[in-house]
Amino acid sequence: MITAFDIDGVLADCATAINNFHNAMFNTNLKYDDLTHYDLHRAWKCSPTEGARRMEVFFDSHYFDEMLPYHRMKGVVSSYAKKGKNVTMTSRPPRKETQSNLWVKRYYPKDFYANYHTGDKYDGKGECIYPNKAVACKELGVDLLFEDCIETAVKVAEMKKDVMLIDRPWNRYTPDGVTRISDRIFRIYL
Repeated sequence: MITAFDIDGVLADCATAINNFHNAMFNTNLKYDDLTHYDLHRAWKCSPTEGARRMEVFFDSHYFDEMLPYHRMKGVVSSYAKKGKNVTMTSRPPRKETQSNLWVKRYYPKDFYANYHTGDKYDGKGECIYPNKAVACKELGVDLLFEDCIETAVKVAEMKKDVMLIDRPWNRYTPDGVTRISDRIFRIYL
C-alpha cells in the first residue's frame, strides 16, 4: 500500500506560520479560523498576483523555515508507514524542494521513503503547474491520499483513489467520493 501525505495543511501547520508572517508583515490580526479560503489572496483581500507575491516572500522568510508539524499526524503517519510505503506530495515551489525534504526528515525521520513536488501552486496564476497531484497519484500507484485542498481531493477521488480530507477552516464541505477526517477521529485510523 502506498499512502501519500500533503505537506502544508496536513503534515505541517502552515496556517499558523502564514498567519504569523502575514500579521507581522502586513499589520493584520488573522487567526487560524480566519483562513476560510484555500486561495489565500481571498482571505487577505488582495489580488491573486499580490497573493502570489506575498507567498514568495513567505517562502523566503524565517516563518516558513520554522513551521511546525501537526502533532496528531505523527501517529497517523507512523501507523501507515507500518502498513506500506509513505510518500509526501506537495505543490510547494520546486525551488523549495531541498528545504521541504529536510523539514520532512526533521519531523518524520523514518516514516517516508520518497518526497514528490508536483509543481508550483504559487506561480502568480494560482494554478498548479503540471504534473498535478492527481496525475502523480495515478503514475505512482498511490492508494490513499491525505489532503487539505478540496479541488485536489476531488481530482484524486475521480481517479478511484481513496482520499482523506483533513478538516480545516478552508475546506468545510465534503465532496462526493472523499472522506472527511478531523483531529478528533485520527485515533480511529491508527
